[in-house]
Amino acid sequence: MHAYTTRPGPRPEPGEGCLTKAIRLPVQILAVIVVLPLRLLWDALTACCRALYRWVLAPVGRALGWLLKVFVLIPLRAVATALAWLLHTLVVAPLAWLYRVLLTPLGRGLRRLLHYLLVVPLVALYRWVLTPVGHAVSWMARGLWALLTLVVRYTLVLPLLALWRYVLGPVLRGIGAVFAWAWHVAGHISRSLWSCVSTVFRLLVVVPVGWVWRTLLRPVLTGIRDGLWRPVSRAVRQALREVRRALLGAPRR
Repeated sequence: MHAYTTRPGPRPEPGEGCLTKAIRLPVQILAVIVVLPLRLLWDALTACCRALYRWVLAPVGRALGWLLKVFVLIPLRAVATALAWLLHTLVVAPLAWLYRVLLTPLGRGLRRLLHYLLVVPLVALYRWVLTPVGHAVSWMARGLWALLTLVVRYTLVLPLLALWRYVLGPVLRGIGAVFAWAWHVAGHISRSLWSCVSTVFRLLVVVPVGWVWRTLLRPVLTGIRDGLWRPVSRAVRQALREVRRALLGAPRR
């Protein structure tokens, strides 16, 4: 249990009056009365927990650890050691002996047998049969390609070039020149026709419409706007103001 020590209360600040000191003392006494049972309960609970851990939980934990080590870990370690020894003795050692005594010599023999029965004949076949045949086929292919190129050049390419150079080229160039001249002449004719059409349209449509607008329509519309539309719109606005004033009253200023 902790030894209780009484701590001095807060020192009064200089300049405090008697009323402040008289109020502080009952408040401190009330605080001690409220906090003291809680502190006693906390200290008792702490002492009980320490005693429970020291005299019950710690011995029980050490006993359980000893039992786990003696009855679980040591037997498991022994079983694992025995299984490892059996695995090494019954599996690993026989397999190592089999590999060293049987499989290694057998593999070496098979490798030599495959070398003399398969690799050496294939190398000889490639060197003395396939290589000369490949060279002969390559030479024949190059000769056939050269012959085919020569035939195509003199039977197809050169006649087509001559046809283009001496027949089709001049004809197409003449036709292109004729079409270019016709396009140029048609452009001049088109521009002349559009100029005539625009002049006729301006004389027959634009000028009369402008004259009618300036002489007839604009004065009439101006008179309608000044003599009819504006007075009517002012009268309508004045009537609307009178109706709103009659319904809602005069606006406040």
